[in-house]
Amino acid sequence: MICPRGLGLPTAPLTPDEAAPHFHSPSPAALYGFDGPVSSAHTQRLLGWSPTHPTLLDDLEHGDYLATPPAS
Repeated sequence: MICPRGLGLPTAPLTPDEAAPHFHSPSPAALYGFDGPVSSAHTQRLLGWSPTHPTLLDDLEHGDYLATPPAS
């Protein structure tokens, strides 16, 4: 499971059979377990666009989102 390391949140892989009782309902288990890969290829072709910034996961990993704000 992908999670920004800086948050220190626990993660664990679950099988579909384990997920339903974990989420107390089969609906959230099915929704969270859905694998919906996407691509920007169509948008790039349609708009002549090319991404130039970091990916979301790179940005979360190396950006300042997890920085501690200065004490006031």
